[in-house]
Amino acid sequence: MRNVFLIFLLFAHAADEVRGGLRTAALVVRDMDESLAFYRDILGYSMRVDRVVTNPVSIETVGFADVTAFRIVYLSPNAAMTNHPFAASELSMSQPLSRTPAPKPAEPCAARTTRIGQVILSQQVEGLDTVAAKIAAGGYCVVSKLQLSGTGQSRTMAVLDPNGIRVEIFEYVTP
Repeated sequence: MRNVFLIFLLFAHAADEVRGGLRTAALVVRDMDESLAFYRDILGYSMRVDRVVTNPVSIETVGFADVTAFRIVYLSPNAAMTNHPFAASELSMSQPLSRTPAPKPAEPCAARTTRIGQVILSQQVEGLDTVAAKIAAGGYCVVSKLQLSGTGQSRTMAVLDPNGIRVEIFEYVTP
């Protein structure tokens, strides 16, 4: 019994040493205004911060090369969703500011297939039919049509944001 207690103490102590969690998803975007139109106007995030960063340490930390500034925007989730599971993540977006902006992709649906190292965002919403209509009206690339999920517990769809980032959008089905 003493050995079990010691193992428990060691395990409990080790678990206390590491504390943390994902605070925000940070996206590097090609065009901030297009990205805001998607995340703010369609998915309901609200803007908390919008500023230009020129600090060389911050530029190095983010990993930009050959730029002297970047625009960063912090978004908060829709206040009505903060009590829902999986729905209350903050989002930040950074756009490098340079003389030559990144070109818009010729084919918005080119990144349909998921690849190793890719980040997929998952976003819970209420009113998925309204969100799907806004996505269609905005001409976004739908990579998985609106349908019942494999578990039957939610309805889901997947779309590419203006930067080619795959976003799964879902809504729980009420029993």
